[in-house]
Amino acid sequence: MTVRLLAETNQGAFRRGESVILSYRVAEAPAEIVPVEGFYVRIEGWTKPDFRREMTIDADMRQHAGEPLSGAATIWTVPEDAEEGAYAVDVAPLAKGGAAAGAVCRTFFRVVGENDLLTYRIRKIDYGGYPIFLLDGGMSAEYAVVKAGEALAATVSPSWVTKAPGHGPRECVATPDFLLKSIEATVAFYDEHFGADAVYDTVFISTGVSSMAYMARTFRAPILPLQFLVSVDTAAELALVLEHARRHGIEAYSTLGHDTSVDMAVAWVKLLSLPPAYQRIDRRREPGAQAAQARRGRRAGKARRHFCAASVRRHRI
Repeated sequence: MTVRLLAETNQGAFRRGESVILSYRVAEAPAEIVPVEGFYVRIEGWTKPDFRREMTIDADMRQHAGEPLSGAATIWTVPEDAEEGAYAVDVAPLAKGGAAAGAVCRTFFRVVGENDLLTYRIRKIDYGGYPIFLLDGGMSAEYAVVKAGEALAATVSPSWVTKAPGHGPRECVATPDFLLKSIEATVAFYDEHFGADAVYDTVFISTGVSSMAYMARTFRAPILPLQFLVSVDTAAELALVLEHARRHGIEAYSTLGHDTSVDMAVAWVKLLSLPPAYQRIDRRREPGAQAAQARRGRRAGKARRHFCAASVRRHRI
């Protein structure tokens, strides 16, 4: 068996003038000692395929079975004339004489402009003493979050900030950590505006069903989306988004397609299980509501009535 690496850049996105630092570590190694004298690195443009940069990183070390091997090196400083878009990074360990010592590991990063979105965001503005939430990026599932915020704050909000007159929402461009950042953005929105220790009678976990906005208002409950919308230039980016999430303990799948309101290709990245950040919010529900859910398996109808009644009767938010 050869050495198998895991590699990633220090950020998912870079602006011009910033340094791309590649970190690597051994995921699997053979039983015998393997001399690793360096790493072959190739940066390749995906959005603009005419870009290619190759280099060798010196690393005079020997990989022993069971020993951790890791390191980091600057592989590129993004020049001022760099094209915005996705860039693949291929890394392979090299043995003595430049021979391959293991399989190629792939990751990617993005060169972005000042106004590019890496995940959806919700801003709050003040209008005559009323808080107004503005959604930038995303579609139906992210829209459910801003509408839940509207219900919890007893205010109003528009649908989306549009890219331009006559256009749909702005794209959220892909980076390897897109799904993690989207989950973090959702939880941070509720914690920032309603308190990190807020107690909720009801928590909805939902896809982008349009009727969820009414459910959030009826129950005055937060909505945790099961999917997020991301824009990509290649299917390879999407595969690496899912792989990055899986390495961090989040199982997900995705569908890639097109929406006429968005200029780039879009993918719906969908969770297959509740991430830890969502579980922390769910554990803050009222004990009575939790008990009602637990009884639902034995007496579904009665439990459902009790659960709804409890949700309408008691509100901490």
